[in-house]
Amino acid sequence: MFSWYAVKTKTRSEIKAKVNLENQGFNVYLPQHLKRRRHARRVDVVPTPFFPNYLFIGFDPQTSGWGSVNSTFGVSHLVGNGGSPIVVPDQIINDIQANEDENGWIETNQLLSYRKGDPVQIMSGPMIDSVGLFECTDDKKRALILLDLMGQSVKVQINMDCISAAS
Repeated sequence: MFSWYAVKTKTRSEIKAKVNLENQGFNVYLPQHLKRRRHARRVDVVPTPFFPNYLFIGFDPQTSGWGSVNSTFGVSHLVGNGGSPIVVPDQIINDIQANEDENGWIETNQLLSYRKGDPVQIMSGPMIDSVGLFECTDDKKRALILLDLMGQSVKVQINMDCISAAS
C-alpha cells in the first residue's frame, strides 16, 4: 500500500536527493517556501526547503526496492525505527500541500494567526502583560511587536509562543 515516508538529507542536499530519488522511480515531495536572503547588500527572495534537511518520498514498501534510499547521493537516511521506515500520515502531507499557493510555494503567512497592527499581549518573560501591536515575524518565527514604553514606540522581538491576542 502506497504511503509517505520522511527522508533525512545531507546538509543543503535536498535538491540533489530529490533528483536522485526521482531517477530511481520514487514519488518525491519537497515542500518549499520563499525566503528573504540578504547577501552582498542585496535582498533576494529564494526558494528554500520548508523542512531543512528533510523531504518526503512515497512508495509501497511491499513492492518497492526501498533499501536503496539510504545509499542515494544526497540522502543521509530514511527515517525509521529498527530498520523499517516510519509512515508519515497522509493528513500531514495533505495539510502541508493545502498551504501551497498556485506556484507550489508554501504560504508561510497563512500559518500566522496575527496580522500587522493586531493587538497582542505578552504572556511570559520580563515584559509579561504588556500589550503591543503585532508587526511581523522573522525567519526564526519570532514576532516583532511595537510596544509603547515610557512614551516611546519600541520594537521588541519575542518568541511566537510567548504572545496571544489581546482582549
